[in-house]
Amino acid sequence: YGGPGNTADRTIPSRTLVNARVARQIGDFTLAVFGRNLTDDVNVQDQFILRGRQARRYGESRVIGLQVDWQP
Repeated sequence: YGGPGNTADRTIPSRTLVNARVARQIGDFTLAVFGRNLTDDVNVQDQFILRGRQARRYGESRVIGLQVDWQP
């Protein structure tokens, strides 16, 4: 957005997040290992400035998990 209020201190830099998921079906079960933000990148999702104060909302840090699904 090219408005006059969009100065360099109000821009959010681009980011690249690396996510992965590997799954295997065993009978009625599906087992999966997943990871989000594998590089543990600190990334700004949103920010605003109000009365000279800046607030930022950050994305989640690295998440690694195991998922189990069952369908009879």
